[in-house]
Amino acid sequence: MNRPGALPPGTRIADLELQRCIGASPLGFDYLAHSPDSAAPCRLIEYLPAGIAERRGAQVAVRPGAAPAFDAGRRAFQLDADRFALPRHESLLVARRLLIEHGTTYVQLPWIAGRTLAEEIERLGAPIDAQDVRAWLRALGGALAQLHRGGVVHGGVSPNRIRIRADGGVLLGLPQSARWTLSRWRPELIDADDPSLAPEQLLEPSARAQAVGPWTDVYGLAA
Repeated sequence: MNRPGALPPGTRIADLELQRCIGASPLGFDYLAHSPDSAAPCRLIEYLPAGIAERRGAQVAVRPGAAPAFDAGRRAFQLDADRFALPRHESLLVARRLLIEHGTTYVQLPWIAGRTLAEEIERLGAPIDAQDVRAWLRALGGALAQLHRGGVVHGGVSPNRIRIRADGGVLLGLPQSARWTLSRWRPELIDADDPSLAPEQLLEPSARAQAVGPWTDVYGLAA
């Protein structure tokens, strides 16, 4: 997504310095960052939902009347970081910490080189080697099983949130739960044609909350 308004290189967020913006979505911006105390880079995701908040200098300002939507989305954004803050499986991304700066929230993640599964599928074309597919399914199935045993449903299993690491392993990223919360105000955040969405995820919000379960992740993995 080509979305203006990212913070410029050199901006400080707590002890981190932004090197460049590496991605943007309707929920905010994705940055490559580093700490002066560490040689390893990291990834920083900024919550700045389009149409609800805007940049004013380094600060994030909520648009008039949009505070309920902004706050609800931010709670979901932070909940993702909380749910994925502890190592559960080698194929699950771990959120390192939450940072509250400039009127919004940032999640610090490890920097993982490699392509998303969507990019890998496009690069390889079809048919994809069956051995690779089996390895991906075993790893992701094990990761989801760990989540489900802990009472957590991911709810965002899709090729765009799965990264192929340099060693050939896979890593399932955060589910972007804020898009579901914000869809009450911004229905366009949910793509009804997304083949990774299970039927229950397209129900109205109260019914969806009751219907979603581990089977939702199984559907996403199969899709």
